[in-house]
Amino acid sequence: MTQSTFQKGQALRPHVREPTPLLRFLADHHADRLSALWPAPHSDFFILPTARRHAAAILSSSLGQRHALSADGLIRLIERQKDRVLADLIVGPENAAGFMKALAKLGETLWQEVEYKVFLHLFCQDETNVHLRHLDEIRPHSLKTISFLPAGLRSTRVLNFVRGQAVAEQVRLAYSLVGRLQGAAAQAHAVDRWSRAATREGFFSAVADELTVEHPVRWSPPPALPGVFEPIESQSALRTAALEFRNCLRDFSDCFGAGRIVFYIWRGTPNAAVALTWNIDGWRLAEAEAADNVTLAEGPLREIVKALEANGVRTGPSIIAVRNRLRRYGTEPVTTIADEEPEGFIDACDLGDLWA
Repeated sequence: MTQSTFQKGQALRPHVREPTPLLRFLADHHADRLSALWPAPHSDFFILPTARRHAAAILSSSLGQRHALSADGLIRLIERQKDRVLADLIVGPENAAGFMKALAKLGETLWQEVEYKVFLHLFCQDETNVHLRHLDEIRPHSLKTISFLPAGLRSTRVLNFVRGQAVAEQVRLAYSLVGRLQGAAAQAHAVDRWSRAATREGFFSAVADELTVEHPVRWSPPPALPGVFEPIESQSALRTAALEFRNCLRDFSDCFGAGRIVFYIWRGTPNAAVALTWNIDGWRLAEAEAADNVTLAEGPLREIVKALEANGVRTGPSIIAVRNRLRRYGTEPVTTIADEEPEGFIDACDLGDLWA
């Protein structure tokens, strides 16, 4: 048997048979490596406890290459060594407590290597370690939810209320808006207040209530954008743009006159009418459409967003929309909101809301 250092994809035993369909199903892209260690019919692998099968997948992948284990050494380690030895090897002595019990919660199907990488990273963080060890089951989608949140929001008390990536996106956005409105120090105080919530409704109400300001905020002058953005600076220019783009720009003449909405023509490909509205946190992209109200493709929209964000303009939903979503999360069933899909780039821009 080969005694060389185990490497990803290396054939460890000559003339091994192909992985069985069952191993292919359970192990997916780990199947070839595991079949080299436990040849078909893979009986010694299948009888391993769930945690040890996951440990075998981790250690036989590139995540385990730093340990320089031979094939025989890896087999002996997985089949015979104590749980603590395996845990020490994978996450280090400082994080070993409860690790194999956590692996047992990962399910019977082995994960992708990138998913294991996320799991190991989160397990080695103090706050998320506690949360993961107390879950009844751990799945890749739950780790994605945690990963959506900034480190300051990954406490067990917060994660108990935030279920699903779409919800995590909105809580992350609210956290970001608190920083935009009040600064980094206010974010830490906000998380402390949110963490004291006793109920899910109380938690989301506390997050929504944070998106207010004590005193009225007067809008600032419109941003000075690059030359590709042609500002509309008069009612006559607004009417001309409405004719060029064959849209309803003129319907916003009162808001335009009051200064709470500004328009630009983006001379790109294609030309687009761009609207910014004032929120309490500053100017926000509210709309960007080609002529005849045609929705822009993702490519040109990304160009517009990149230029706007470089000049301090925010993209995404209005403050009012964020507050309303958060309050809805506090009252709807957990299963309903947890199943919501995270938004793609275009949907996340939340265009079309020119009144808030």
